[in-house]
Amino acid sequence: MISEAPSSRRDDRKLELVERILRGQLTLQQACIKYGVSGAELKEWVRLYRREARRVLDDRVRAALSTQGMELEDLETAEFTGNVESLAVAEVIQTVALGRKDAEILIEHQGQQSRIWCADGDVVDAECGRLLGAPAVYRLLTFEHGRVHADCSVRFADLGRPRTITVSTQALLMEAARRSDECGELCARLGDMSSVYVTSGVAMAPDAQASPSEFAVLRLFDAHRSLERVVQDSSLPDLETLTLIQQLRERGMLDPRVTPPPPLPLPPGSQRSPRSQRSSATRDEPSELSFVPLAASLGMRHEPHLARRWVWGLVCVGATTLGLALALRYADQQRRSAQRAARTALASAGEPSVPKPSVPSAPPAAGAGTVQAVVPLPVVSQPAPATPTTASCPEGTAQLLRPATRDSEAESYCLDRYEVTAAAYAQCVNASGCVPARREVALPEAALTAAARRRARSAFGAQCNSGESGRGSHPMNCLTFEEAESYCRWRGGKLPSEGEWEFGAGGVNGRPFPWGGAPPSPTLLNACGSECKSWYASAGLQPVFEGVMYEGSDGYAGTAPVGSFPGGGTPEGIQDLIGNVAEWTTGRVEGYDVEPGGVAVASHIVRGGAFTSSQAALAAPVLRQYSSADERDRSVGFRCAYSL
Repeated sequence: MISEAPSSRRDDRKLELVERILRGQLTLQQACIKYGVSGAELKEWVRLYRREARRVLDDRVRAALSTQGMELEDLETAEFTGNVESLAVAEVIQTVALGRKDAEILIEHQGQQSRIWCADGDVVDAECGRLLGAPAVYRLLTFEHGRVHADCSVRFADLGRPRTITVSTQALLMEAARRSDECGELCARLGDMSSVYVTSGVAMAPDAQASPSEFAVLRLFDAHRSLERVVQDSSLPDLETLTLIQQLRERGMLDPRVTPPPPLPLPPGSQRSPRSQRSSATRDEPSELSFVPLAASLGMRHEPHLARRWVWGLVCVGATTLGLALALRYADQQRRSAQRAARTALASAGEPSVPKPSVPSAPPAAGAGTVQAVVPLPVVSQPAPATPTTASCPEGTAQLLRPATRDSEAESYCLDRYEVTAAAYAQCVNASGCVPARREVALPEAALTAAARRRARSAFGAQCNSGESGRGSHPMNCLTFEEAESYCRWRGGKLPSEGEWEFGAGGVNGRPFPWGGAPPSPTLLNACGSECKSWYASAGLQPVFEGVMYEGSDGYAGTAPVGSFPGGGTPEGIQDLIGNVAEWTTGRVEGYDVEPGGVAVASHIVRGGAFTSSQAALAAPVLRQYSSADERDRSVGFRCAYSL
């Protein structure tokens, strides 16, 4: 005891010094100068402080619980913690394997928590993001930064988790090393993994050919995610995802996103108002979900060297618009002059002049040398044309007049104001115009255990509205493209084209959302809010939960009765174009199975967000999503269009 006293007093002084540093009473530099210690010595003192603090904490926990009859073993030997840089994940796994222990290994990396479970020294289960089982282990073994914590007091049998990894730990580590080498080669071929790609025109062409796995990867390229983020968000293993990305790029289905050029410098002496500075900063600094939706959906790219051509193009458009406005005004003046002359002639002939009610002047009829009045005026701010009033549209629809574009002529058509309900579809079934919908649903792309897949199938199937009591006013969902098309034919209509659907949602001026420019909120649409998070938790499906679009609850964990969010409608009164359920369109993309000689699978374009949408980007009218024609999805329904 006599020989240990000086050492103990020295340790107490070290602990006291570290305590003063932690309390902010002393800086690291002051401590080194005042006490004449080096940085390495001070670091060792901090380690001593941590060990002593953990010992004191363990003693307190053990003493507090022992009074209640719970005797704990030595806590210090049950777990260990370190940085991945000094304690690699593979080393932790091998340590557990040598001790033939059960353990739960927690890895914290970039704000994400991942886990590996071991039983009797063997790795038996793992999860990392959307990956489960062996693919999750392969990704975790590549981490070079983060924190790792192994708890050897956990008993895997008590967790009730199924065993998803059956190969030996040694074979798992060898396969991980092989995959890591191949992933490194693919990353070197792809280049900068922080670069962002968009789907090209080749991928968006009607005759585009791709496998279901390729389509699943293409969906992730939204002009916002980097290559590294696409790999992280993919439900496929990293090696398979990188291989598909390389194949898609070689086939010309992916193009690098080109950043728009910076704004032109202001002329000398000119001042910009604070308001314009704020708006410019808002435009130049993309938000977390600013994924250039139009470019992402159509595969368009912005080339910086074309900036001067764009300037001249805008000048030409402005001049043309001004000329058109002057021509229309001159024609209107000529018409008014002719009317005044006619009234004067009638009055001089002795016929009384009958006053007529004032009506808005109409544009002149199109004729030789006359420009059609339906051409949109992009520079002169004009309100969107009012919906024509006519009896040609069926009841419950809105009539829309879509102006001519470069690729299509002007079109007048009708669009259902509401999504087709389960009760309306049941009428078609009773009239033998439609086939009864089956309660089969598509499962999420994430890798799930057998028990989780059973839970997902049951929970998702319960959200199908066909035949459910009290859901007759909810949208019809869980039906194939052909079943939706059959109903519209029975009604004398058809499914809308992509252009018809998008014009109904965005109007002439291309509104950001059907209701205008306000961001999505629980009062405007039925999407994924806090009620969605609670539903996934109660169903035991947290691994497939992707987050919420907005804070708060919209009141519906599944679909809502159609028209429940009138504030989210269009000026023409079309409801639920965004939210509730996404909707089938006639847009089509051809894909093929992976097997040689496989049968062609048609994928149709689905537009509009749904009650499952977890990002505001998924509510943009311009977003295009693929869905197999024979797929039944709880979040997909439809509405009909009618030709005049």
